[in-house]
Formats: sequence, C-alpha cells, structure tokens
Amino acid sequence: MKKFVAAAFLALTIVGVKATPVLQSISPLATNYTYGAGNDFYSPVGSGDADVTAQLWTTGPVSGLSGCNASDFTGFVNGSIALIERGACTFATKASYAFAAGAIGVLIYNNVSGGVMTSPLPSDMYSGPIFYLSNNLGEDFRNGASLGLTGYTVRMALTEEVTVIPEPGSLALVGLAIVALVASRRRRT
Repeated sequence: MKKFVAAAFLALTIVGVKATPVLQSISPLATNYTYGAGNDFYSPVGSGDADVTAQLWTTGPVSGLSGCNASDFTGFVNGSIALIERGACTFATKASYAFAAGAIGVLIYNNVSGGVMTSPLPSDMYSGPIFYLSNNLGEDFRNGASLGLTGYTVRMALTEEVTVIPEPGSLALVGLAIVALVASRRRRT
C-alpha cells in the first residue's frame, strides 16, 4: 500500500491600512474635529500609530522657533501631548524633541492662517501619533498659554487595520492538494 502525502503552503499578503484619524477635545469642552486637508487636522505619512488621551503642553512662546531645541521642552510633563507651532525647523525635528521629552503624541499647528499642512515625515520612526492642525485650532488649544499646560485634554487616535489576504496562487495549490488527497483516498477503497 502506497501512501501519498500532499503538502500545500498558503502564502498570505498582510495589508495594513490606516483607519481615519481621530482628534477629540475631551475637556474643557467635548468636541470632535474634522480630518483632512483643508479641515481642522491632518495626519502625515510617517506618523506613529497609537490611541492616546492626555493634557496638552505647549512649547510657547509663539515665534516659529518653538520646539526646535531640546530646551524648549524644559519642564515638559511626561505623558502629555505636545502642542507646537510650525516654523524655523522641520516637523521631524519638532516631533523628535517632543517624543524625547516624554510626549505620547504631537500636534503641530500652522503658524499662518489657513488650512493644515500636508507634508510627509521622513519615516515611521515615531512612537506616537503626529497631527498637523490649522492655525485657528492650534491657537484655540494654546488657550493663551505661553509655556506649559494649556487646560485642554485631547484624544489622538491613529491606528492601523490589518487585513490578511491569501495569495490567489496559494489558493490554487491548496485546491490541488485537496484534489490529490481525495484521489489518493479513492484509490485505497
């Protein structure tokens, strides 16, 4: 009696798609903000994934230089979300200093009136989400603070939804293996 062993390997493609980012003010007033270029906020390519809620801490003073030096984060409250004005250095520099200071998320607001920025970040090297804000929303969040906590608590959510898709060629191999197994069983009977 001959035994027939059929083996099939199923190749899978794993596809990660970012869910629509979420930005919410928890306090002092609960508010949901609108995502997308030309709206309240935007999440650049290269942002880290996380769902975080914390108090906002601003690097102040409003000069465009905020967040360009490690010293701008002196006194930063570990576990806060950094609120930084755009200008003078790269978004990547600002985000890197903020995360090094203990931020769990970063909000960079436009230093001129108008919509949000859409520039990508250099890589996926960040441990938390980074959102770009319109000037109006950034100034609202800053709430007059020149340095330190602003009185706002916000939620930032940027998550990746993972989908596993079998490769069509692998499905054909599985089908052939099943046919071979059925054929070998029929020969035995």
